Amino acid sequence: MAEQVQSLELKLAGAEKLNDKLKIVSNELVQADSQCLRLMRELKNTKEELIKSDLQRENHEAVILDLQCEIESLKLEITALEQRYVEDERLGQQLAEEKTRTDECFVTLQIQLKEKQHVISCLEDENTALRERMILFHEHANQSPNDVKLDKYLRYYSKIMTQMLLPGDLDEALVQSTWKHVRGVVACTAYYASVCAMHVLRRLGMGIFQHCLPSSGNVVPSIAKQTATSQDEIVKDEIEKMAKQIHESGLLVKQLKEELKEVKLKANEEAEDLTQEMAELRYQFTVMLEEESKRRAFVEEASIRRVEDLELQVQNEQERSATAMRRFQEVNELAKKQSTEISKLKRALEV
Repeated sequence: MAEQVQSLELKLAGAEKLNDKLKIVSNELVQADSQCLRLMRELKNTKEELIKSDLQRENHEAVILDLQCEIESLKLEITALEQRYVEDERLGQQLAEEKTRTDECFVTLQIQLKEKQHVISCLEDENTALRERMILFHEHANQSPNDVKLDKYLRYYSKIMTQMLLPGDLDEALVQSTWKHVRGVVACTAYYASVCAMHVLRRLGMGIFQHCLPSSGNVVPSIAKQTATSQDEIVKDEIEKMAKQIHESGLLVKQLKEELKEVKLKANEEAEDLTQEMAELRYQFTVMLEEESKRRAFVEEASIRRVEDLELQVQNEQERSATAMRRFQEVNELAKKQSTEISKLKRALEV
């Protein structure tokens, strides 16, 4: 009996120990359940965070795609601007060639201007010469009839002398002195001059003139009169021709001056217009290039900054996702351990 009592006491003590141990296990189980619930909530929160991070990542990827599209559009715009720059350069080259052609045309016009000025100066000189000739003809026309007749008569005999004399027939010095002597009778009348001339020529022994010189004194004045009349008509015709030529020369000079003035004004206007157009195009091209370079720099800087921000956000989200995954794995491992311990305690209680 004593042994049975001792065994019962031992069993009772063991039962009490088991009850204490069961209470401890129950408390641990409650704690494990609460911890499991807490871990489940954390797991749920982690899943939600993962979902949010996935959504944010998708949003970031969409933003990155938008940025890539924007960058591609910027590249296209840059290509278009480069093409426009090439076209503007081509236009500038064309304008430079046009300016070169205009300069060549201007040089040609200057050469033509010099030539026309030379022509004008020549025409003016010719006009001056014609006016001097007209003055001389007017002075000749205003001479007295005796002087005219004497001059025509002397010219007539000079012509006869030149035609009839042969080389070596008469000494040249004698002819010159005789001719000066004949010229000295200018103040005489036509008849007296003709008689003097005939007398001087006869004294020189010029018998070769006997068959061509008239013997009667009445014939000489008639010849001089006819010669003077014909010469007056010739002088009048020449004066009219010279007046007409002077008038035509004056009109031509006036026309050339007007054309020269118009060409000069036109060339100056074209040069000024082309210079102003070139300056405006250069200014517009410079302003456009500056604005475009500023815009490109600003867009590139903003795009780079935005891409860097998005990459930083994606990196942070990836780190947060990795941290959440690690915590989720730790919670799963802890839950597995606690479930293993609970199963062991249950088996121990069942025993």
